[in-house]
Amino acid sequence: MIDGRTGVTLCRLFPLDKAQNSDSRRRALEPLPHRDVATDEPLASGIAPLLSSLMAEYAATGH
Repeated sequence: MIDGRTGVTLCRLFPLDKAQNSDSRRRALEPLPHRDVATDEPLASGIAPLLSSLMAEYAATGH
């Protein structure tokens, strides 16, 4: 790929072999762990700690 204005080479592009990429072989995914909603603790809610500190800093300084 070449920048049309400057003529500088931005990166090399290689052809895509679609036949080889379509052979249906994919990375095996591991099963998700079972989560028992009745016995597990509820997920945390509210503002994330980092976001909370960033919001406090912005409120104090305006930046």
